[in-house]
Amino acid sequence: MNDIILLKNGDEFVFNKIYQNLHKKLYHYILSKTGSLYYAEEVTQITFLKLWKGRHNLNDQINLEIQIFRIAKTTMIDHFRQSSGYQKMQNLLSEKMQKSADFNNGIKNLQKKEILYKVQKTLALLPPMQRKVFELSRIYHLTHKEIASQQSISLKTVESHINQAIKKIKSTFLILIYFLVT
Repeated sequence: MNDIILLKNGDEFVFNKIYQNLHKKLYHYILSKTGSLYYAEEVTQITFLKLWKGRHNLNDQINLEIQIFRIAKTTMIDHFRQSSGYQKMQNLLSEKMQKSADFNNGIKNLQKKEILYKVQKTLALLPPMQRKVFELSRIYHLTHKEIASQQSISLKTVESHINQAIKKIKSTFLILIYFLVT
């Protein structure tokens, strides 16, 4: 069953799993944006509280990680606005943005976004079971055995789905690289 559906139904085990899998990544994302250990910890905790409280509003069609990072981004903005040090933090953010706004970083960020978009688009085109198995393996880091058990399929079928998905993703990127080079 989909983690979003389980989360909407109040499954605390799934929430804890999501927390364990994304806490560090989210914390470092916020830290990279704010440069503040305090804000990174505060906003990370508030984000997961908002996730739990607003779990009924999650969209089944959008990747859960993307939704969590959106919550974090709006939480970070809200927190800065409400904070008495909003102007100071805004200045710190402006300085940080100016330091990291050189041309090469901008291009790298754009390329990363384009690659992420292409991966998401390619994943959306996969057959539903193949996509599910691939996401369980690569996004949620479940073992092949766990996936086989959870989806009631054989280990060979899990491996086959993952291999086929990887081939499709690779072919998409080979085409993309070809057009970038020519």
